[in-house]
Amino acid sequence: MDQIVTHSACFDRGEELAAQGHFEQAIERFDETIRLKPDFVEAYRSRSSAYRRMEQYGKAFADLDKALELDSDHTYTFFLLGLLKLEMGRYQEAISDFKAVQVLNPDIAEAHYSKGAGKQDLEFFQELMNVIGWALPFNLPKAEKFLFQGQRKAQIGKFQDAIRDYDQSLALNPNFAEAFQNRGHAKVQLQEYRSAIEDYDCFLRIYPEDASTFYLRGYAKHELGHFRAAIGDFDQALKLYPGDTHAYLARGSAKSKLKQHESAIEDFNKVLHLEPRNHKALFERGKVKQKLGCIEEGRSDLMEAERLKSGGSIEIVGQDQ
Repeated sequence: MDQIVTHSACFDRGEELAAQGHFEQAIERFDETIRLKPDFVEAYRSRSSAYRRMEQYGKAFADLDKALELDSDHTYTFFLLGLLKLEMGRYQEAISDFKAVQVLNPDIAEAHYSKGAGKQDLEFFQELMNVIGWALPFNLPKAEKFLFQGQRKAQIGKFQDAIRDYDQSLALNPNFAEAFQNRGHAKVQLQEYRSAIEDYDCFLRIYPEDASTFYLRGYAKHELGHFRAAIGDFDQALKLYPGDTHAYLARGSAKSKLKQHESAIEDFNKVLHLEPRNHKALFERGKVKQKLGCIEEGRSDLMEAERLKSGGSIEIVGQDQ
């Protein structure tokens, strides 16, 4: 009789391999864990750490984004985001992430360690504490201070106040990429899509290989009804990070709006290949199949989507009511 492999066993083996420095093999185990249990947040965090060790930063960010979606307690995920940004030399962003969860408190750092932060990660964090001390963010340059203030306000939904802080940051440093990016995020939340696109344009001129910003600019274009332009941004996002299910979903939605139904179905199929239980992709595919006259196949997808539906899934852009 074949032995049943559980998600927890795969995850534990991945952790063992990562601790031994075998990151590629560890990622394979985390991949299998996620296939068996797509909402297992610890697997995304651990896979992100393995990608970070291999300097595959885009994939590391994508896994932490997914962890933020899945887990209402963002503390440990922000800790890992801080480590990732620190390693990339994005020091002020890293400090913002650490301060966001007060990880400069040694008790909280110890709590992270007990939740699974690796020994090297904790040593990295202790080194950070020794270097930057307790005074930050008060010792930050003024532009970074306004960025930090804006990020904190955005986290509690005060987007207009956040935008005013980002405006101040950019007045002090007109080439501050992170301020453009964060201001764009806030404007998307306020449905100020045209202005958000301008901010994303500025950010991408400085960092032209940021997949998530191409996705978000595409989202804004999609919401304005600029579907062909949106598809161009989703194409670029997927070129930079081929595993982005958000981009496949959004591109499929845009193609459907342009009546490119067969191509839209291909995108939804790619999502389902990566995430077999993604009810949004099933729902969208079902609608498109029915538009093509495949009524029973479409109904089957819609029924399965309803069965799988849960409150923790992402929302596809441009979904029909």
